[in-house]
Amino acid sequence: MHLTLTREYGMTANVIGILPGTDPSLRQEAIIIGAHYDHLGRGGEGSLAPDQVGMVHPGADDNASGTAAVMGLARAFAAAGGAPRTLVFITFSAEEMGLLGSGHYMKHPAVPLDRTVLMMNLDMVGRLRDGKVYVGGVDSGSGLRSLVTNAGQGLSLEFRGDPFAPSDHVVFYGAGTPVLFFFTGAHSDYHRPTDTWDKINGKGLQTVADLVARVANAVAAQPIPPAYVKVPAPATGTRGSGYGPVFGVVPDFGAAERPGVKITGVRPGSPADKAGVQAGDIIVKFAGVEVKTLDDLTFALRGRRAGDRVDVVVVRDGQERQVQAVLEERR
Repeated sequence: MHLTLTREYGMTANVIGILPGTDPSLRQEAIIIGAHYDHLGRGGEGSLAPDQVGMVHPGADDNASGTAAVMGLARAFAAAGGAPRTLVFITFSAEEMGLLGSGHYMKHPAVPLDRTVLMMNLDMVGRLRDGKVYVGGVDSGSGLRSLVTNAGQGLSLEFRGDPFAPSDHVVFYGAGTPVLFFFTGAHSDYHRPTDTWDKINGKGLQTVADLVARVANAVAAQPIPPAYVKVPAPATGTRGSGYGPVFGVVPDFGAAERPGVKITGVRPGSPADKAGVQAGDIIVKFAGVEVKTLDDLTFALRGRRAGDRVDVVVVRDGQERQVQAVLEERR
């Protein structure tokens, strides 16, 4: 049976809860704990299973996990009586469409942005494995790296200094707020109908939420909050917004056997398809950027515009091949 999806436009909203601070000298400043609650519905452009259009994409890890953690943290902090600084709990809408919910919040903040001292983003935190938590943005604010290290004792923390990643926190960093991004790792169910509830590590999700709570408590009580630190953007740049233009490949989100990004599928009629990229190819260079990880490819793509002509080097059957693609606008 062949199904097609019709794009329709409607109204959506962020969901915000505010827990006022308890310290008269600090309560005018706020910490945001957030996660996006939208996913892909029945697939479409964002799906990495283009042959399963029309099937429900549950999004249990991306990002019901983060949403559940934010709601649990809000309940726990409220039951505990709050924190010295004000806590703002937000579940964002329309992240998958290009960070639209967080972008809207920038224009209509619940607490002025110049009094927002830290934003913590939880995106895909439901698959904790071997105690490993990835934390991005630890160099975006003074003292954050050591603070998270102390809060994460007993966990295997993998840090990324810069805050640049395609999720809601990057919007806040662009507005001058220090950020932290919590993530438990990529997997092969990402943006597919197989991202289901039964694969969530419930105890692991609680572990991540506990880590975020410890960080929030520490920052909420500091007399002087983390100072914003300007971190150089990756060499590929962050020109444009959202997720960049369309290339049209379906990457393998599982563990990589070698440097590069293995392609499991190519969208028909996409720039990648027209350039001759095939399933099984391994992208090792994109627009002059060495590609060793999916992050490299993501940032290389976000650094380009629709209409750009880019050279792409792939490994196929053990041999490097260069193709050329013309990127298209994301619709």
